[in-house]
Amino acid sequence: MSVIHGLDQTKGVDLILHTPGGEAGATESIVNYLRQIFGNHIRVIVPQLAMSGGTMIACASKEVLMGKQSSLGPIDPQYRGLSAQGALDEFKQAHEDVKRGRSKTPLWQSIISRYTPTLIGECQNAIDWSAGITREWLLTGMPAEEKDPTGVADKIVSHLASHSSTKSRERHISASKCKEIGLYVRMMEEDQEIQDAVLSIHRAAMLTPSRRTRGCTAFPNFWRARRRIRTADISARPGVPTRTPPGGHTAGECSEHIRRRYPMAGGFFRACFRRAPPFVHQAFCRTSTRVAPMG
Repeated sequence: MSVIHGLDQTKGVDLILHTPGGEAGATESIVNYLRQIFGNHIRVIVPQLAMSGGTMIACASKEVLMGKQSSLGPIDPQYRGLSAQGALDEFKQAHEDVKRGRSKTPLWQSIISRYTPTLIGECQNAIDWSAGITREWLLTGMPAEEKDPTGVADKIVSHLASHSSTKSRERHISASKCKEIGLYVRMMEEDQEIQDAVLSIHRAAMLTPSRRTRGCTAFPNFWRARRRIRTADISARPGVPTRTPPGGHTAGECSEHIRRRYPMAGGFFRACFRRAPPFVHQAFCRTSTRVAPMG
């Protein structure tokens, strides 16, 4: 809301999406809000991928701008970590096998007994919900200008929501395949200026560390060792002798170098280096090979 506030609503909005997806409820709320503000004048730009809920948002737009490297994904919903359609297919297979003969009953009994009483119904509701709102958005969005918008919307939803067609929730659907199933896709390569602008924004967003990932960005090898560091006493104590790593820098020098070279790393990392075991200093030296020697 804070980002949209102050924008000229008559010009519509370009929404750059890079997401692995999310819950259907959150997706529906986002689309409803954007449409209340900008109507159907929404263009979705996918610099790399927009999976699951991101694909549903793309289906609610007037046009999708993609590159050769961009991908959408299936809208196969999940329920308690399970593929909703996969659970229904498994239950249907169990019913058919037991109906044909009782020899497989003990096998399926051990599997079906793990299902909660409402699992099948909730999975069906999740499928109907995600497919229904996506179809509704398509009918009022991209295929509205088609002679048979209902047929186009049904074709798109039947492919994106079909577990038997996509096989896996992790399936990446290319721009050419999106065009084939009926989505309104325009390629970024057709306009070099737009492509440069979109990819520049995307790279800047991906490279800008958040508060939780600053240390991971600055010291990848050190962050991998964080689990081992937790077992060590990382508090800085007066009078504790420093250790000299193989690279020749003492722990105090490493800590000071972190403060000067990477001020965003914070006191946590500097404290780690004052009492860290030798392998941490080795990791620091490996990740700091491009830094001029101290002294």
